[in-house]
This record gives sequence, structure tokens and C-alpha cells, in this order.
Amino acid sequence: MRKLFLLFALIAAAGASAQKRSFRVLTYNVCEGLKMDTTASKERFVAWMRELDPDLAALQEMNGFTQARLEKLAAAYGHSHAVLLKDTGYPVALTSKYPIVAKRVTDNMHHGFLIARTGGYNIVVAHLSPFSWRKRQQEVATIRAVNCIVRRRSRFGRGVVCVFLVR
Repeated sequence: MRKLFLLFALIAAAGASAQKRSFRVLTYNVCEGLKMDTTASKERFVAWMRELDPDLAALQEMNGFTQARLEKLAAAYGHSHAVLLKDTGYPVALTSKYPIVAKRVTDNMHHGFLIARTGGYNIVVAHLSPFSWRKRQQEVATIRAVNCIVRRRSRFGRGVVCVFLVR
């Protein structure tokens, strides 16, 4: 009986370790810095993010945000790590439950993009030009080129999650 219990415990433990935890990714265009959420601390957005509980959030149009303001917002919904592309124009941002190592790219881009590592994944967050399909093609080529360079330099991560937004 004791051996049977031990065998059952080993099988249960093996099954539990074989199950992989899902990694939840959210992308959201916040529409010009969350202008529709008029609450002082963006409580509606924070409540929605808490309910969804993503591991990372790729955000576009973070107008009016600074790095400090983004970090405060992210902390309110449980993300202790955040990166803002820039503090002018229509920046993208990445927030995560896990540490982020990011490269910011704005050269030859209408808005720019982040290429980052977080939670064991390589992530690209971009907001492509809304005005020209030719410009979008050029931007995608730039992203691909930078991504290839970054991946060659680092063997870290599981694939690439690309988050593009075209308005």
C-alpha cells in the first residue's frame, strides 16, 4: 500500500511539472494617453488590467506619459517593470511582471519601437506609420533587421512575440 501511494504521488508530481503555465500577452492602443479615462489615476484602466492579469502589456499611444508616470500606472495593476519608448509624440510602452531588458529604436520610424526581453520571451512592440503602406513596409524591414542583430547577440528567450499596430 505504501509503495502504491508513493507511485501515485510520483505520477501526480510528474503530471504537475509537465503542465506549462500560460504566458498572457495583452496589446492595447490606449488612444492618446488614456484620454477617455478621465479618472485622476486612470482607475477604470487599472481595474480592467487587474481583471485581465496579463504577464506583459504592449501599449501604444502613451502620449503625455513619462517613464515615472508609466511605472506608477504599471505598479497599480501589478507590473513592477515598465519601459517607455520616448516622452514625445505617440510612444509605445511595455510593462511586465518580469524584469525587462529593452532597446529603443526611433531612427527611420514614424513612431518607433521597443525590442525587449521579458519573462523569457523576446518582444517587439511597434506602432507603425498610419499614413503610408510603403513606410510601413520600410518600418517592418527595420524591425526585422534590428531583431536579427539582437537575436544573434543573445541566445536568450523563446521566439519573438511581435506586437504591431497600424491605425
